Amino acid sequence: MLRNLTLDDYSPFIQYDSSWVDANITTDDRMNYQNSTFRHTNIYDAKATITFRGSGLYIYGAKRTDHGLYQIAVNNEPPMAGNGYSSGSNIYQTLLFGRSNLRNQPNTVALQNIPDSGRSWLDIDYVVITYETDTDTSEFVDIDSGKFTYSSEWDTEIMSGYRTSVPHVTRTAGATATLDFQGSEITLYGRTGPNFGMFRVQVDNQEALTLNATRENSYPPTVLYTTNGLSAGKHTITLTNLEANKALAVDYATCIPHAGCLAYLYWDGTYVAGVSIATKVYRPCQGRKMYQSTTNGTITTRTYRSAAIKFSLLLDSPSPADAFHKRAQELCFRETWYWRGTAPATSKYSVGV
Repeated sequence: MLRNLTLDDYSPFIQYDSSWVDANITTDDRMNYQNSTFRHTNIYDAKATITFRGSGLYIYGAKRTDHGLYQIAVNNEPPMAGNGYSSGSNIYQTLLFGRSNLRNQPNTVALQNIPDSGRSWLDIDYVVITYETDTDTSEFVDIDSGKFTYSSEWDTEIMSGYRTSVPHVTRTAGATATLDFQGSEITLYGRTGPNFGMFRVQVDNQEALTLNATRENSYPPTVLYTTNGLSAGKHTITLTNLEANKALAVDYATCIPHAGCLAYLYWDGTYVAGVSIATKVYRPCQGRKMYQSTTNGTITTRTYRSAAIKFSLLLDSPSPADAFHKRAQELCFRETWYWRGTAPATSKYSVGV
């Protein structure tokens, strides 16, 4: 299924060069924009870049009498031209660029201002990322849940507007916060404003991304970083503050668990026939595919619609393990693997994801 994620114009995940500024609180026509915010520029060649994983991206802004030409480049494709000029009434929250049917992989879209005679402005109101996912279930991750680990330079501060009311904040360069999670997607939320600065994000051993939370105005928590399409198993995301005396604040995270409840059974290659391995699943997996995979044996895929179900894999060859209860760390929950039927004599099994 397809899922949409909306980025406010002030999200650090939209990477602006220094030519872009927030709309003026008192004089600009902000009330016609989503959440009464937008960022704009009148500088030639000013660029905003979004690197994301997904199958589509849509940039919304305004078409106004003082807006001009712009161009958009997708990955390594030749740039495409756009026109933000409106000869009549100003048009707000309108689509400036949209692209679907991208490969659901890392993509980069760059928006560039190309002013023409007297019409020099370009603005961004919000951006929508579309991506493929196996589930619409989202899990809230509290900053004090124990899944987050903070270096000693972090503290909690009471601040208004945060979901948790007491976000974790650091103003020390090099301070880190890590989150261990199991799922296909992670999104981190935090704050932007004049007192916030540069930070780095890294997921597992992937290439790190440097982002900027500095904005001229103060804003409520927004998406600091997001990624999806992660493989089965445990993942770690690490945030690093890069500027001394500039704040990095974490409010909460959301995780999308793997819908497949994928688990693997490994063995050493010798077998005893007629042994069945099974587990109970207590999380709702309604309408989701559950995959049972082996290095040797029958591979099956079935769809289950019950919230409390069992699935089993009957080995098509003999196998050498004794009866056991094995705690298997699956994607977003722990469950017990166990033997059913005649138990082999020797235990040489391991379970993993």
